[in-house]
Amino acid sequence: MNRRFFNVVFATILSIGLVGQANAVLIVGDSLQDSSGVDWTYLGSFNLAGGQVWNDADGSCDVSGADTLKCWGDYAKPLNAIEAAALFFALGANEVFATSTVLTLVDHLAYYDEFGPTGTVATKKGESIKADVDGDGFYSKVGDTSALIIDRAESSIANHVFKRAINVSAPSTIAIFALVLLGLGASRLKR
Repeated sequence: MNRRFFNVVFATILSIGLVGQANAVLIVGDSLQDSSGVDWTYLGSFNLAGGQVWNDADGSCDVSGADTLKCWGDYAKPLNAIEAAALFFALGANEVFATSTVLTLVDHLAYYDEFGPTGTVATKKGESIKADVDGDGFYSKVGDTSALIIDRAESSIANHVFKRAINVSAPSTIAIFALVLLGLGASRLKR
């Protein structure tokens, strides 16, 4: 084999490595690390305002344009981000999941809507907070929060969901280059 062939192989391997590193858009299946170095695989996202309707003043839960939605009991149920993610993704008992408010870093936070006239819309809190502060199971008291509720939040506010990645050993870049160099050396010895 000639030198040109090995140059093409080397350039191809180098290009594949650089293209993989330059990918800035996170898609389902891509991996990220959190600040402590734990690897996470991106599963997708859900909208803060994509859940059940909170109880309106007359208790009917009849919201214009949302007639197919029903309340859970008298009120919608407050959910933390991990509980909300479980409604959209198959969360296995032995798997670890995380949420994030940004797509480029697993920050273990989520957007929540708080119940009450002074409650905050799309406030950031921890992914596993106690969403139901009074323990009654309903999004109905000041202090209750939910990561998945049709209240005042816009539907464009997304909580991103990640699964802890299982590290599978893969050949490193150095190992690939070592194999290429061995091939080059072997071709020289044949001559």
